[in-house]
Amino acid sequence: MTTLHLIFNQAGLNACLRVRAVDEPVILMGNAVYHHAQTEGLKALHEDCALRGVTTADVVTREELVDLTVAHCPIVSWAN
Repeated sequence: MTTLHLIFNQAGLNACLRVRAVDEPVILMGNAVYHHAQTEGLKALHEDCALRGVTTADVVTREELVDLTVAHCPIVSWAN
């Protein structure tokens, strides 16, 4: 299995992007959704985008996030 990366802020995103493999999924959550345009291939949590007025086509729902957590190991939270 590959690692799932959950990003919560800019510092976490910067740290994650230095070490993650290209094929590992990255989900922006909380205030990290403001950085969705910074790097291609990142997805943002739909509910957090909606709460913050951020528009992006690359979103996942909470249900899809649950499926991703089941399908990946380990799961790393980045909130430096």
